[in-house]
Amino acid sequence: MMRLWTAVLVLWASWASGQGAVLVATPEGQPLAVTLAVAGMPSLLSAQGTVAYDPAVLALDSASALAWPSLAVGEPAAGTVVFSWYDAALAGQTPPASLLTLHFSWVDSTATPTSVALVNAPTPIEFIGPGFSVIPVTVGPPIAPTSGWTDPEDPPVATGTVAFSLDSLALTPGAAFTLPVRAAGFEDVLSCQGSLNYDPAALELVGIAPAALPGLNWTATDGAVAYSWYDDGLSSLTVPDGTTLFELEFTVLAPSGPTALAFSDFPVLREVIGADLAPRPATYEGVILPIVPAATPTATFTLPTLEAAPGSPFTLPIAASADAPIGSFQATIGLSGLTLTDVTAPALTGFGPANWSTDGETATISWFDPALDGVEGPVLLELHATAPAGVYPLTWTGFAEVATPEGVLFDASFEPGALTVTEPSVGFVLEGSYAAGALTVHVVATQPAALLSFQTSLPFDAAQLAFATAEAGVLPNFNAGNASGGPDQVLCSWFDPTLEGVAIAAGDSLFSLTWDVIGGADSTTVGLGGGATPYEVVGPGFVPYEVEATEATFGIQPGACTADVDGDCTVDLRDMLAFLTYFGCVGDCPGDFNGDGIVSMADFTVLLAGFGTQNCCD
Repeated sequence: MMRLWTAVLVLWASWASGQGAVLVATPEGQPLAVTLAVAGMPSLLSAQGTVAYDPAVLALDSASALAWPSLAVGEPAAGTVVFSWYDAALAGQTPPASLLTLHFSWVDSTATPTSVALVNAPTPIEFIGPGFSVIPVTVGPPIAPTSGWTDPEDPPVATGTVAFSLDSLALTPGAAFTLPVRAAGFEDVLSCQGSLNYDPAALELVGIAPAALPGLNWTATDGAVAYSWYDDGLSSLTVPDGTTLFELEFTVLAPSGPTALAFSDFPVLREVIGADLAPRPATYEGVILPIVPAATPTATFTLPTLEAAPGSPFTLPIAASADAPIGSFQATIGLSGLTLTDVTAPALTGFGPANWSTDGETATISWFDPALDGVEGPVLLELHATAPAGVYPLTWTGFAEVATPEGVLFDASFEPGALTVTEPSVGFVLEGSYAAGALTVHVVATQPAALLSFQTSLPFDAAQLAFATAEAGVLPNFNAGNASGGPDQVLCSWFDPTLEGVAIAAGDSLFSLTWDVIGGADSTTVGLGGGATPYEVVGPGFVPYEVEATEATFGIQPGACTADVDGDCTVDLRDMLAFLTYFGCVGDCPGDFNGDGIVSMADFTVLLAGFGTQNCCD
């Protein structure tokens, strides 16, 4: 079989280190193609020269102008090819990597190797720069291609292959992204070039970053990128497998669907040259990139459902639940009947008085994050207001719009709320028991609340009870004493010095009062909040609570063991006889069960109630 041979002719510009031009024989054409590739040249006004070959071995088939359409190529005599170009505008143009390609056929495949060289006759090698200055050049050694005929039973083995590939990415509409061009087997490479094609309706090329190929040259038209690179030190380059050679920077234009990027030979042929100045085999793997529309972000905004006291300041938190950062917000909220005093948003950068307004019926709010960072809640805004007693629906009215920092609109829902303004209330009851001649009564809360201060009086029957002691419950530093209205009521007061309030739960005992039982009745009544000092109960924020007065009746008859005169823990006939012995006794006498100072029929009633009781001491 025939194996195509490649070779390189080198032309250096000697006025600056590392600059020059290269003739490259590539496996394009049938069976030999030689490409003139320049490197390191400045902006040129004209270029010319001659390529010489042996017409007994090679025949020129055609020439392709790869760089400038005005490049002229001719064959004045067998064995010579001349080229020339000039910039008609005299502005100067920087030459691309490749100027032209010469396509040869083998006339005598046995007379190899042969010679292909850059020479000065009949057209001398001349490069003219700005100001019509002559760029001095040095011609490298000729190249010596062979026909490449080999034994058909001994096929060539591809070694040293350079593999180019593109990363696979998932794209979203409108997004900017960078697509790496990677290589494997990139060892001792002197130069490379090629083209990449893409759909300009789907992608917009922004630029190319050189990455591992410093000095990379590239040009682009709609849908095509031509790239070329050479090692300006002519020492070749080796990079690890997977290295990013250069990066394509795109913006996604299409709304959806796949889009392809492929390596090609248009407008520049694909080519890799090794350190030995010979072409290297290469493989190219394109990619199909899916464009998937980004999921629409969702958010829910909720107005609260709460209770407040008439005329007292309250806060309406606006809760936000979003699956992406919120970059801007604007909405109108119905506040009919409420007096809006302020809108705050500690989590929103730059939010202030200029971000909200009210006409008395609605509040209009707008905000944009200048830092483009966005916020995610949970509390986005706080509305501060007052209102008289009543029920107020809280609604979203008019235009409402929420967007991400990138401007993507949320699929947002807005949940209403309700405000109920009523006099705050608490409730208390009295619970008590009689024991050992004393009545203890507990003031117990019937519903949860927060208390800042508490003051009231408890009226009682002074003929039956004598106030003895008070004990604090959940209210620390509680005070109790006889009220100024007289000895028939107890004044109770408490104040939280921290002004934070004390939380109480239903069933909590605020405080307890104890009376000595002095009368002979079998029950007595104690009031709460109905004496000379009525209720004054205040919550946090100095909001007064509404409280109703109440009272409770308690039995004060002694138990069975109280009638156990002889102390044998049994109320029987012997206790009856002992009681009759002291009947009518005045003072501290056995048988004065109710403590009224006289043994009377009231005590006999207690004895009868307990008569026959066994083991009453247990």
